[in-house]
Amino acid sequence: MALINLSYCSSALGESVQLVYNDVTHVVESANVGLACSPGVPWVTEIYRHIDGNFLYLVLVDNTWPLYSSVVQVALCTVSIASATPTNASTNQAADGQIAVSATGNGTLEYSLDGINWQPGSTFFNLAPGTYTVRVRNNYLGNICFVQTNVTVGFTSLVCDLQLGTITKTAAPGATLTIVNYLTVFSHPVEYRLDAGAWQDSNIFTGLAAATYNVQIRFKSPYTACVANQNVVVDGTPCTAFIQGVVALPETARFANDGVISVSASSANGPIQYSKNNGSTYQAGNVFSNLAPGTYQVRIKDAVNCEAVVSVVVLAYKPNYVRFPLANALRAVITEGPQVDTTVQNFENKLLRQMGWSGITQNDCYTKKATTEDIDTLQWRSTYNAHTVSLYNAVNNTLIGSLTPVKQTTYRKKSDSRTASFCEGATADEVQVFFDPALPEFYGTGQQFTISGQALLNGTYVIKDIRMGTGLALGYEVLVFDKVVAITGVITGTLAVTYNAREYEVWEVAANWGTIGIGTYYLVIDGTDVQFTHFKARTEPIEVAATHDDHVKVEYWNQDESFELDYATRLRHKLRLEGLLLPLPRHGGERTVHEDSERKLLKLREVVTRIAEFEVGPLPFYLIETLRLALAHDNLYVDGIRYTANDDLEVRDTVDQFADCLMKLRQYAYLAENGVDTAGVDITVMDVDNELLELEP
Repeated sequence: MALINLSYCSSALGESVQLVYNDVTHVVESANVGLACSPGVPWVTEIYRHIDGNFLYLVLVDNTWPLYSSVVQVALCTVSIASATPTNASTNQAADGQIAVSATGNGTLEYSLDGINWQPGSTFFNLAPGTYTVRVRNNYLGNICFVQTNVTVGFTSLVCDLQLGTITKTAAPGATLTIVNYLTVFSHPVEYRLDAGAWQDSNIFTGLAAATYNVQIRFKSPYTACVANQNVVVDGTPCTAFIQGVVALPETARFANDGVISVSASSANGPIQYSKNNGSTYQAGNVFSNLAPGTYQVRIKDAVNCEAVVSVVVLAYKPNYVRFPLANALRAVITEGPQVDTTVQNFENKLLRQMGWSGITQNDCYTKKATTEDIDTLQWRSTYNAHTVSLYNAVNNTLIGSLTPVKQTTYRKKSDSRTASFCEGATADEVQVFFDPALPEFYGTGQQFTISGQALLNGTYVIKDIRMGTGLALGYEVLVFDKVVAITGVITGTLAVTYNAREYEVWEVAANWGTIGIGTYYLVIDGTDVQFTHFKARTEPIEVAATHDDHVKVEYWNQDESFELDYATRLRHKLRLEGLLLPLPRHGGERTVHEDSERKLLKLREVVTRIAEFEVGPLPFYLIETLRLALAHDNLYVDGIRYTANDDLEVRDTVDQFADCLMKLRQYAYLAENGVDTAGVDITVMDVDNELLELEP
């Protein structure tokens, strides 16, 4: 048995309290009052925790007589996966597999495949073949625990998408034929042969005479039935067809289908012909226009039928957008890139040190303060594909290391697959698509979709219009596309689409100052994307110390999305401001009194609230703005006590770029009420002639 000596400063007594915690019986065995102290620890503050077996024991402050702290027993967070059962996808290219998870825990369970996006349901749908990491987390009384396992989703049947790519050859006799590349979505080893020869792993055939050879490729066992072939003529003319480069331009607007592919190619045996559909059709020009987003097999051939092929992706349109919300506790300003002129930021789109204020240096008091117990999280919205975050020493501007940004959402390129109904359109050349009960909101004119499970209509189409239905679709909002076959009555199938719930994704980076250490730092965020010019953003400097004397800790967050921030990611902000939260708060409230017939005031009801004055400063302008936004949040804590802003922030004593601030805070849920109580109250009612009226008992 061990006796743990504990102490805390009682806010009720203004004196220190010494305790002894027994880690076997889990009780506080004694208490003594010591020296005077201030400002005191609030009631139910945790001062010690102890794990014993499957339970956590919390020693909590109790500032009432007999000055014993309370000990609360909490069961530890537990979670385990009993099973994770996959259901195969229908084909190697289909995304209709599933994973059903059976898990147990003593709290609220959530499930994820990427550790970022969590769902309450234990089954994952619309999965492509592959290996997934299934994660389960449990939130039990604020304690979170995790468990994970790997699950492989297979497929029932193979779609043979194997194609030969570029094949080079030298002149006969003794020619060498080389299969430079092949095209497939399915990842599996392949083997090669010429004509009816033996299959081999090597993609090179040597010592060939002049002849026409049938070059073959296939998947290895167990998928050897998937074979692709191509005839190649080997003669005295070497194959010199070569694709030197390809430029692919994305759509210029949503659903515009105006992508462009430009091909640079050469051959000693011209002229060259160009194909965007793997040789199904050719053209003399090397530019393909008005292309829908997707993957194209660009193939060339010369006058002696030497060929080369490359896979090219035309990207869908997306806006160039980056936004660092002002409510972040870390202020970031975009310093490079096209967003500098278009993104609305505060203070002339500049960092405070760049605004020309006299006397400002890197180490002045305009730095944001943090301690080694803090973790600061910066959140932003972006359409860029990749981000890096670098950590710099703010004193000498030297690179210290990097932090890992995390994409917190999947708003772009979401997939949806559901049953749809099809019927004749309002005119003879149209088909109407409708859903029960209603059209999903993410469809738009110009969008591509794919129909499956309906032999009459299977394929990919473009939405021509969205309007109210007619005929058999009367009463529904319908999608309209061009007819390919005649339809009788109403038929059904599966309609799949890729869409954007929002045009941006939400990113976060967390700086754990306890791991980084004491110093003054700033962060640099770089964004890169093949569709955009890069951007660069930089934060105001952060001064990290073990403690900051005479500073007050302010924490704030919301439960929902607000201030352009997504709080569903468990985002929490923290500020440490030099100032004073008055230890003896003033009181406010309201009262109801009655004046009786003898002109005596009788109190019927009074509600007392606690109002605290909070004075901070001097603060730079950007921190004043951040503090004003913090006060507007639903959850506001100052030194661990929850408050609500009672009045607007008062800015005063402005000197250059600094000012003091005063605010009045009302303690959240502090309520002292003398309720309605008329016992013993003499109430009389008189008429206009000053005569006593009769009162009903």
